[in-house]
This record gives sequence, structure tokens and C-alpha cells, in this order.
Amino acid sequence: MLLALYPPGPLRADGTEALGPPSVTIQSGTGLVAAGTGLAEGQPGTIEIEVPADASVRQVLLYWSCQYRTSGDAEVTVGSSSVSGVLIGGPTTFFRYNGEDISAATYRADISDLGVIKPGPNSVEVGDLNCGGAWENSGAGLLVIYATDSSPAAIDVRDGQDLAFRNFAPPLDTTVTQTFHFLSASTARVAKLWLFVSSVLGLEQGGPRPNVVRVTVGGTALPDIVDALSSGDGKAWDTLGLDVEVPAGATEITVQVLSEDAPPIADPAPRPASLNWLAAGLSVPTEPAAGACTQGYWKNHPGSWPAATLTLGAKVYARPELLALLRTPTRGDASLILAHQLIAAKLNLAAGSDPSPVSVIVAQADGLLASLEGKLPLGIRANSEMGAAMTKIADDLDEYNNGTCREGVEDASGRGNGRAGRRRGAGRRAAGPSR
Repeated sequence: MLLALYPPGPLRADGTEALGPPSVTIQSGTGLVAAGTGLAEGQPGTIEIEVPADASVRQVLLYWSCQYRTSGDAEVTVGSSSVSGVLIGGPTTFFRYNGEDISAATYRADISDLGVIKPGPNSVEVGDLNCGGAWENSGAGLLVIYATDSSPAAIDVRDGQDLAFRNFAPPLDTTVTQTFHFLSASTARVAKLWLFVSSVLGLEQGGPRPNVVRVTVGGTALPDIVDALSSGDGKAWDTLGLDVEVPAGATEITVQVLSEDAPPIADPAPRPASLNWLAAGLSVPTEPAAGACTQGYWKNHPGSWPAATLTLGAKVYARPELLALLRTPTRGDASLILAHQLIAAKLNLAAGSDPSPVSVIVAQADGLLASLEGKLPLGIRANSEMGAAMTKIADDLDEYNNGTCREGVEDASGRGNGRAGRRRGAGRRAAGPSR
């Protein structure tokens, strides 16, 4: 059930013609908020964005895009600071006008260290977007990840540049559906879904130009969201925020932004929107005190991770590094045996599992790894003195990770909660039904 559709106020990842996981590490938190501003009719533009007053700001991502004849622009200003972004989509030739190619490019910058976003209301000026031979300096948006004392959330972001105009040849006629995965819960939850879309003209710019946002939850299609994109933040920029009800047991949300009209189609049919889908961010509350899950589960369900980075020992590992460790066979390396179980335990804790049975063991594991130089894997023989200490701690963590999983969660073999540890292969069934 779609509960609410609202304009920006208190969000607006990488890929060309299909959004993808960002090349920047996405921080963990309890929620997302976004807002944006159009820059096509004057600069600087002002982004008004509000973060909960009791929150801490974990990450601030700035997105911008433009359409141009000669060159994009990877630098803008935020207040009095110059900001350099990375190209996350394009350049792509989108259309021709009066014999000239008009291209599009999209950029992102992590501006967390600028300190421009604080708890409470914020007003941020963005300007100096000057694409060469600009057809349209479309706009800019801020995506903020924050943390409060509430239960953690599964946070996922996709970004890049996915252009669409229904009358063009593939792949520019439509966009690619984005699928977000998360852990199931025994009760219904409300997810926050945010979208940044540029170049859709509103009524004041000769529109509206028909567009549709299509969302499914757990395989069930929600009613189409029709013509919600119409330069809501100023000419050529929209930030769309949706509250989406996630029923108990659901583990997936899909979203697609479409250049098309919804039935009944007028005669003559209006020209559909020409659009650039830049980013999508989703926050789904996790179920507190949900129990622990095996390292095999976390290895096979990266979309359900409640954290984007973990500290093992004294070193920080991003999600791609952690996944690579989980997918590396141990082959007698005690550091990997320990890492597999420690990663799982820390993900379980981030997802709301009870820390009391395992906090001392986790501290022992971190202390052991912190005493060694370098990052994992460390090539520690399991039959050495250090290796024996590591495998003993790994066994203790394995006991915790094989606690009662969430109802419906699978382990690596597809069973409800089988043992995925290195020594206990037979396994026992989960307390809840398997999928």
C-alpha cells in the first residue's frame, strides 16, 4: 500500500542507462532525507532540507546534472566552498536540436566533511553549474543519511544516469527497473523511497509532460504514480519522496521511472516526459531483537546488509571488501575462518540482534586482529598458536550466528537456518518456515 506522496522538504548511485550501486561507500544509519533545487533558470539555487533534531548526520551526498552541446561541469559551489564531483553517468548523446547533439552528464560528490548539514532545518546554496554550450543546467539534490536512537535501517542507494523518452530508440526509450532487497520482518513496516529526476518540464515550462513512477512490494504492484514529476524543485529538477508500506514477510521493493502516459490516453496523445533518472535511495526499518543469522546468509544476501562498512580489528572494511572475504574459501587460513564469523556477528548486531551473549567474544576477536599488521586475509595457519586462538573464537561466534534467525530467512543452502559454519555442516531447521 502506498501511504504518501510528498514534495521535497524535510533526498533527492553509478551507471549509464541503468542505475547501479554507488562507487562510494554508503554509510549505515536509521533513515534518509532528501531535497533539491532547479538551476535552469538562475543560480545559486537553495536546497531546504530538514534532518531530525535528535539525529547525527552520517553522510551527505550531492548530485547534479546538465544537458549541453560541448562539455559537462564536474565542479559546483556549495555555499562558499568549491566542490569537485565524479562522473557517475554519461556523457550520453540524448537528442539532436537544430543539427546539434545535446548530451547529458551526471555527477556526485560526498560532501559530508563540509559540515553544511546539521540536525534540524538546513538551507544550502548550490551554484556555478556551467556546462559548456548548456542546453539546461538542470539542478542539484542532497541525499542525507542520518542516525537516531531508533532501530537501524537497511539503507541502499542506486545512482548513475538513466535517460528516457518513450519515442526514442532503445535503450533511450525507457529506464531499467531497480530492485532493493532487505530482510523480512514479522510485522508491517513503512519504507522511505526517494528519487532524483531531472529534465521533466512542469506546467510553467510548457508541460506537464506525462510520466509514471511504478513501484512493487514483495511482487505486488502498487497503483501507478502518475505525473508526479513536473519540475517540483524549480525548472528541470524533481525530488520525489514516497512512504511505502511493506507487509510482513516482504523482502523486496522495485521502482521504475517511466516516460509514458497512463490510461486513458488523450487524443491526440501528449508528448511524454524527457527525463534523466539520477538516483534512488531506500530506507527500511529492521526488526529489533530479531536473532542471529549465519555467515552463509549474509554472503548470499548483500542487499539485506544493515551496514555498509564494518571495523574488524582496528581496520575499516567497505562492503565490497567484506563480501570478497566472505566469498574466499578459508583453505586452512584461521584469519579467514575468524573473519567469516566476525563479519556475520557484526551484521547481526547491526540488524538488531541481542548483543549480550556475544559482546565479549566480539571484543576478543577485534583485539586479536588489531594485534596483527595488515588487512585480512592474513594467512594464519590454523594449526599455529595464533591460528588455534582464532578458530576457538570463530567457533564461539559460530554458535551465536546460528541462533534463531528471522522467520523466512534462508541460509546459504536455501534452508531456513542450517549450520553454515566450517565444522557443523548438518544443520538444524529454523524456528520459522523456510521460503
